[in-house]
Amino acid sequence: MGLPAIFSAGSGSRSWVFLSNVAVLITILTPAGTIAAFVWTGKANIPATILAVYVCILTTVLLALLLRQEARYRHESRYAVAMIPVRKAFSCLGDGSWNLIEGDGSESSFLLRLRESLGFLAEAFTLIVDNPCRVSVKIISSETAGSSSGQDRRDIQVVTLCRNSEEMEKARIVRDRIGNNTDFKNIFVEDALFFFCNDLPAQLKKGYQNSHWDEDVIRSEKFDYRSTIVWPIGRSRLLVPQGQQQAREIIGFLCVDSLATNVFNETYDVPLGAAFSQALHLALDRYRAGKSPSN
Repeated sequence: MGLPAIFSAGSGSRSWVFLSNVAVLITILTPAGTIAAFVWTGKANIPATILAVYVCILTTVLLALLLRQEARYRHESRYAVAMIPVRKAFSCLGDGSWNLIEGDGSESSFLLRLRESLGFLAEAFTLIVDNPCRVSVKIISSETAGSSSGQDRRDIQVVTLCRNSEEMEKARIVRDRIGNNTDFKNIFVEDALFFFCNDLPAQLKKGYQNSHWDEDVIRSEKFDYRSTIVWPIGRSRLLVPQGQQQAREIIGFLCVDSLATNVFNETYDVPLGAAFSQALHLALDRYRAGKSPSN
């Protein structure tokens, strides 16, 4: 069961700062007000009332601060148990990469290992956020990427390569235009490091686009996920020579989503997915090279 947004781990530190300032302000003003009331009236009942109100308000504020801290550290503490499936996720991905290099190099074997790897990553995020999560890998369609420098990057399409569960695989292959999806467009066109949102339906009024959410889905609110984090799968910026202005080479996207809202924490969850997306780049780059016409 999730907490209200003000107490959620992903709500940032603004609520913490606000409540702290309120507690400090009350602590400073209450003694001064008590003394002033006593001097002004010469009676003790009014100062006693002020002190009683002070104790009630301070207790409420401290309880709110305690709930905020508990929500924050509960998210952090789940990373301990989640490290087991995280290690398995990286291990399975490594096995798939080595199979391309020294094994039979078959596409089916690699995709099997990749699905197992995504399954462990989904398990890790499920443990961390305490809500079911899904993971998928989408790659840039080579048929639409082209080689023309004047091509509109928004017209390039992506296709789902693998999901964390075989039961989730679609029977049909759906190509999604980058320009029709806010998450892909922010990364691929606008050069964002990642896309993070804890309440996607709330962003619809602000221009959020999802090519799988048609008018019927939006009207009925039958969304298959409501929170998501998306990372680019590509060469790390740290490896790009300084002064080089060319766009990043992005070959795909790593997507994690959940049906619940306010579950992800940008501070802790984003770096985990970023590390895995970098490992995916090495594996998928080898995979794409094996599928090229020259091979």
